[in-house]
Amino acid sequence: VIIYPDFTIRHPKTGEYMYWEHFGLLDNADYVKNMHLKLQTFTSHGIVPGINLIVTFENQDNPLTFEMIEMMVKYHLL
Repeated sequence: VIIYPDFTIRHPKTGEYMYWEHFGLLDNADYVKNMHLKLQTFTSHGIVPGINLIVTFENQDNPLTFEMIEMMVKYHLL
């Protein structure tokens, strides 16, 4: 199985690779099912949320905002 994260980022301080996956259709049950499978695949290959995988989510009532993205970048990469 080959999967591609939405973004691959080289950490500016450590030089290690980080990955960012955005799940944006959480109102769709099939999408959520596939999201779980994708997260399992990432984890089984050493790409782990909170360690080297940044994960963001949104649904129709809770869109991802610029402020949320900025907060994630500051927390994980600066």
